[in-house]
Amino acid sequence: MKARASTEAENFTRFVRGIVSVPGAEVKAEIEREKQERPRKKRAKISPAVRVSRAKG
Repeated sequence: MKARASTEAENFTRFVRGIVSVPGAEVKAEIEREKQERPRKKRAKISPAVRVSRAKG
């Protein structure tokens, strides 16, 4: 059982090192690319009368 635990720990350590070794700029670039691909949600237009009634709330 101890041998299995040590191999799991080694696997975890390798996994974490792989994640940490990725440069931050590369991660940010990937996130920005994904944001550009994602469709934007359209907001419903609000009439001026609704804005006034919400502000009085």
